[in-house]
Amino acid sequence: MRNRVKRWVGGLAMLLAACSNGAAKQEEGPTVSIPHEASVTVYPVDLAGQPRVEVARVVASMLERGGMQRVEVSERAWSADASQSLDPWANEVAASVKAKSPASDYVLVGAYVGSPKRGVDEVRSVLVNANGEVVWSDCQKKGDRDFDRIRPSNPMTCTVLMVERLKRPMALDDPFRKGAPRSRHERAMDADAGVASEAELAAMRKRAAALSKDARPSLVVYPVRVGDTYSSKESASLSRALEALGQVSASKDVRKFAFTGSMNQQKVLWSAARAIQADLKKSPVKADYVLFAHYVKTPMKEEPFAVHTFLFTGAGEFVVVDYQNSHKADFNTIDPRTPAACTQLAVLRVQRHWGG
Repeated sequence: MRNRVKRWVGGLAMLLAACSNGAAKQEEGPTVSIPHEASVTVYPVDLAGQPRVEVARVVASMLERGGMQRVEVSERAWSADASQSLDPWANEVAASVKAKSPASDYVLVGAYVGSPKRGVDEVRSVLVNANGEVVWSDCQKKGDRDFDRIRPSNPMTCTVLMVERLKRPMALDDPFRKGAPRSRHERAMDADAGVASEAELAAMRKRAAALSKDARPSLVVYPVRVGDTYSSKESASLSRALEALGQVSASKDVRKFAFTGSMNQQKVLWSAARAIQADLKKSPVKADYVLFAHYVKTPMKEEPFAVHTFLFTGAGEFVVVDYQNSHKADFNTIDPRTPAACTQLAVLRVQRHWGG
């Protein structure tokens, strides 16, 4: 059981949640107005009964992108029984927060509680002031407008739903809007995730710009990671679809790669990219380019929720590190619900970068 819970809450691909039945239905929530200059501390979000600070960092990033100016993240654990209905749970959270004497004007606590079998039932959040009083609480479940519109199925979409519900009391702008300010929490997460430096990105742009100028380059496509397995069928499909780009072949050699599970998708992406790069540096490939793909899944659903595509030189230099999820236009156009559809998306992304 311990290993199953660890796998469940271990990272972006393994974090899924839901709240209990019986919570009050709140389409709009109580009236409260929290100014953007108020200080807010985000406590670790409850996932399967375990407080997860990495999820709190994503919440804090979204709040800052939405307009909040003083958002901190606490690593302090808190406790409340999420099997209760909304009000008793919120009051228990408030008592736990008060006992810790918060230094900020408000504390935000979220809970995504559930099981792999049920998927997401509900998403909860509560705002507590410095006096330990509940000023706003919310619980969304199936049948509620925002829940049915966002359809949360993983920790990121649960967090999107929670922040959507916070727009009213915090007067938040859309954190995903064009031109939204980059959050300092986001920058810190990128640094922790191992996202490419500016120098690396500049070198990648230069290599990617040269792709379409290469005359019939050689490209080796390796078996695709689909969840926890590797598929030669999908790499063969990728190879056939990309034949026009050059001398393309599908290798049957499985080159396994690991990734770091995290709520931060960039950490999932770049930990895999750097693992593949290390392997290629150790054992280079006699080809101009090599292609890897990762169709990211949760253990609760068969449908992949992200498609990561990696293009390297044969010597292991980064050329393209690309991620697609439900916030990306190409992902939503193709709506990949099967490995074959993910392959279609991976082909499109390679062609876009290649200039095809």
